[in-house]
Amino acid sequence: MTNHHIDNNKGVKYWEKTTNKVIVSIFIGVILNFVEKIIIQLIAISFHLRTYADRIEINKFQISSLMKLYIYSKEKINVEDSEFERRSLEGGSSGARTPMIYVEKAKKKTATVFNKVGDVAGKVAGDFTGKAVTGSTHPHQV
Repeated sequence: MTNHHIDNNKGVKYWEKTTNKVIVSIFIGVILNFVEKIIIQLIAISFHLRTYADRIEINKFQISSLMKLYIYSKEKINVEDSEFERRSLEGGSSGARTPMIYVEKAKKKTATVFNKVGDVAGKVAGDFTGKAVTGSTHPHQV
């Protein structure tokens, strides 16, 4: 501020001291507020990590238990899933049920195609990241 006086006086005027104090105090307040926000975020992150670590471990255990049960049931029950599906659509050949049979078959084929496309995309992504990717029929994914 001292280099832009109209009267070419290089001294500091009385109002410039007050203005400098106000500007410096606002700057310090902003810096302290920013540091406070960062500290609060760090505390929140550490709190959530400690709080949810137990839940994450329990969920991992439960998922592995379900996966083992699924593998066991697939080994014990050696039949296709289609045997357990409803057969009401295959019953009579009325005019209303006939199109629904084709819709159900198309839905199953579309789901398998999407699963295969997803598996290929997952393998490509796994190649880029260098991680092993499981398919859509893997027990962990099911």
